[in-house]
Amino acid sequence: MSPQRLKTLGGKAWTNDEITHFLSLTTSLRNKAIIHLIASTGCRIGALENLKIKHISDMPENCKSVSFYENSTEEYFSFCTSESSHVLDMYLEERRKAGEYLTPESPLFRNTYRVAIGKAKPMSLKGYKSMLHEIMKKVRGKGDGLRYEKSMFHAFRHRFNTILKNNREINISLAERLMGHFNKLIPTDTTYHNPSPNILFEEFKKAIPDLTLDNSERERLRRVEAEKKVETMSEQQTMKMLELESKLKTVFGILAELKKN
Repeated sequence: MSPQRLKTLGGKAWTNDEITHFLSLTTSLRNKAIIHLIASTGCRIGALENLKIKHISDMPENCKSVSFYENSTEEYFSFCTSESSHVLDMYLEERRKAGEYLTPESPLFRNTYRVAIGKAKPMSLKGYKSMLHEIMKKVRGKGDGLRYEKSMFHAFRHRFNTILKNNREINISLAERLMGHFNKLIPTDTTYHNPSPNILFEEFKKAIPDLTLDNSERERLRRVEAEKKVETMSEQQTMKMLELESKLKTVFGILAELKKN
């Protein structure tokens, strides 16, 4: 007798084309770096507020690691693609050229300024939301009353989660860690499973082509990945051939000894 429950909105993910459109709507390197970082890490919008330069570390293949919620029970690592890392480096270099002295304690993203003299003030959560809202409202379109198919900020996490979970080569438990989640299906994961950033990065690398926004760069990465797989298969086949040859030599040697006797 109860009315049928309606499907809730807000569960869809931003597409690569939509995020690329966001980037085209701002000329600010800071804003571009923020959008790239959210898209690459799938972090919550609130995780940006306390980020400092010391929370960013260089990783192989021109990528970077990001430590969110440092020293809290919610602390976890995620990563920036080479594409995202490049834009972040450009933004930090812009601040240096403007006269700002960057230290590990400097905010990763600071308020806008005319002259970078004096102590940098970090962006507030309200500042992040306001900036992103101004950009995204031009793309978001109309919703059903007050509801939209795509949550303005959480749709980035939906995209990140979808890309990781759709990749059959990625370990689900490690994908959850990259989201800042703990696997509730395996309670012992919370206490006993503490994968290192390097192990997490190996899983993240498998998703880099799909997380990359630029079409030409994405295709280049896929070609490189395909070439690596072919090269690995070739090396494995060579090793098997060498192993087979060694075994045959051993057999022929035994047969030769038997003939002598």
